[in-house]
Amino acid sequence: MYYSHLLVPLDPSFAFKAEEMTAFLEAAMSAGFVGKNPERFVRTDPEPVGSFVFTMSRGMPKAGKFRGRNPGSWLRPDSAEELCRSLENDDNVQATVWSELRPKRPPLLALEALQDGARLDMTQAQFDDVYYVAITCHRTQVPVSMSAEYAALEFGARMDLADVPPYAIANYPYKAGHMEIAGIAAARSWVSLTFGNYVLPPARLFEDLFSREGGLPFAVPDFTALAERCLGCDLRQTCHFC
Repeated sequence: MYYSHLLVPLDPSFAFKAEEMTAFLEAAMSAGFVGKNPERFVRTDPEPVGSFVFTMSRGMPKAGKFRGRNPGSWLRPDSAEELCRSLENDDNVQATVWSELRPKRPPLLALEALQDGARLDMTQAQFDDVYYVAITCHRTQVPVSMSAEYAALEFGARMDLADVPPYAIANYPYKAGHMEIAGIAAARSWVSLTFGNYVLPPARLFEDLFSREGGLPFAVPDFTALAERCLGCDLRQTCHFC
């Protein structure tokens, strides 16, 4: 199971610009929210793609495009300038910076790894070299659902702005049931924080911090402020996992 923490604009028609996405991702790397030796990736698709998971390979070319099976086109930019250029002319894009090493400043308040039925705090030294963090800016041509798989329209499904419900549905990752989060049922752009397999926030965060109007405020305040400043919008938080 891959957990993604989402920061979603309150305006479902708002779309990030190439220069805003680039500025935020570069600033997030500089601020230490991803680990050492971070890499940039851009994916473009003919149709909206909602999720991001660790399906990338270090064997992909350093430059140029790689056609995937989905189909999808992957690019590994070598610089901020190349990253920005690669985002300018496509409607359905994902721009990612990621590392497999512990970040200086983890972007969430707390994380746990599930191993053999035990919950292990990610502050343990054993995770220094297996601490996957991917920060992704998404932009789609049309609004898509921000709700979980049991909603009327599942995560990533196209939505008409006239039919956007008042809240997004997020499932609990550790028990049955769901949460309703006001104002972010659909989006054309959003930020996702995706972690390694079976790495997710501890249950206490869901129990202590969730509110229908405030969502899931698990991102550290400095990260949220950086995203809102660079991307030019107010963000509310939810989650998705697959």
